[in-house]
Order: sequence, then structure tokens, then C-alpha cells
Amino acid sequence: MNRKHLGMTMVEMLISLLLSTILIGGIGSLFVQVQKSNRIQNANSYMMDDARYVIELLQKELRRTGALRSREDTDGKTDDVFLADNDVFTSGLNLASEEAIKGDATPGLTNDSMLIRYQLNDINDLNSNNPSNSNSPCTQNITLNAGDDPATQVHVVTIYFYINDNSLVCRAKRQRIDPVGHVVITTIEDPTVISLIGNVHQFVATYGVDSNGDKAADYYTQAVNVDVLQWNKVISLQLSLVLKSEDDNLTPTSMPYTVNSNSISTSDKRLYRVFGTSIGMRNLLF
Repeated sequence: MNRKHLGMTMVEMLISLLLSTILIGGIGSLFVQVQKSNRIQNANSYMMDDARYVIELLQKELRRTGALRSREDTDGKTDDVFLADNDVFTSGLNLASEEAIKGDATPGLTNDSMLIRYQLNDINDLNSNNPSNSNSPCTQNITLNAGDDPATQVHVVTIYFYINDNSLVCRAKRQRIDPVGHVVITTIEDPTVISLIGNVHQFVATYGVDSNGDKAADYYTQAVNVDVLQWNKVISLQLSLVLKSEDDNLTPTSMPYTVNSNSISTSDKRLYRVFGTSIGMRNLLF
């Protein structure tokens, strides 16, 4: 008499178990890869958004560098407006008379820092009651007070950009200056450190110097190589911003990057992206 076999044999069960294990392992591996791919995509997206935001902000502020309300009247001359200012914000950068920009000249620093200055134009500049004012996050706390009118008074804004705890930050102050006596009447300085973006690995600036007065940069160099007497000849700037992903272990090995033709190695497995821009400071071309 033939007997019908019910269920699975041991061999069939082992084969089924093996195939199930392979299938589950493949699905799990695929899930991990998709998840990692999403993390990489999100990290790149965040870095691009941060870079776009801060580069637009830097371009906006740096293009105002050296701006004067009028170059014809008595309070529109650089030696009347941009007075010597020692150790602004305890930055170690001393601004001489007429200088509208200055970078950190300390050798060996991983990250650069810089100071810029410009004169306010009219009542719409830094007016907290004007929704279309031109203030950036850096100048949001040094708005005009009652009685302040840049159309009839000399107001100079100084902004300090630097790296603090892997973030690009800024501080600002506004000074009202007496163009006749060449003294500062009032100073409104914001003690708050304004964080612009985080996860900044490196911030490098090279300065375009017009050494012969032909309104074109003759060479670009880092701050340490700019002569003390040539800061008022800087007319353009090249910035390199290196951002890193917040998450580690996104790459199989450490990821080097290149800034100013120099290859830089890293010690972790984060993503690194280099963003650059060139900025002409048209107000310094007169």
C-alpha cells in the first residue's frame, strides 16, 4: 500500500531555511544601502543649502565693503569715515585709517577671519521699522536709534567674520563718527556671536591686490602675505568654504579635498564639500 508523505523532509526544510536566510539577508543589505544612500543624499543637500545661504550673505556684505554715502561731500572721504580702530571685537585685527577690509595675518591658522567696513547710505539702512531694510543676521542688533539719520550723519558698520566651534559666525558694530573732529561719537556694538552655519571644516580667503592702480587685481594671496600698506589696495576676494557632513561613516575611507591647489587629508569618514566664490568689491575701485 502506498503511503502519502505529509509535510516536508528535513532536507527540504534546510533548503527552505537557507533560501529564506539568503533572501532576508539580501533584503536587509538592500535596506541598509538605501538608508545609507538617503543619508548621503540628505547630507549633500544640507551642505548645498548651507553653502548657498552663507555665500549669498557674504556676497551681499562684502560687496558693500568700502561703500561711502557720497564721495563728493566732506564726510565722504575714506580718511574722514574709516578711522583707525585698534583690536576690534578683540579680534587681533587692527584697522588703520582708510582701510575697509582686513584679514587675519597670523601664519599657520587653519581658518581665516576678516573685518569689513562700510558707511550706511540713508534711513532705510538698518532701520528696524523698514521691512525692506538691508540688514543681515550679522547686523540685526545694531539697528538705528531715534535721531540717527545716515543721510545727514556718518554711520559706519564693521563686521567681523570668523570660525567658532566649527561654525561660521559674525559680530557687528555701528559707529557714529564726527567728520569734522575725526572722532567716534557713539558706538553700538553687538556682544552676541551670530552663528551663520555649522559643520564648517575650513574657511579660506585669498585677497586680490591692485598694486599698480589699474583697477584690476594683479595677484591673489592669503592675508599673511598682504603687506601692511596694501590692505587699502585689496579690491576683490576669493573664498573657499569647506563643509563636512554632520554624520560620520558615510564613506568607506577618509575623504580628502582640495583648496587652492592644496590637497588636504581628513581623519574621519564624513563627506566633505568645497564651495567657492569670487567677489569684486566695486566700492574699493575709486
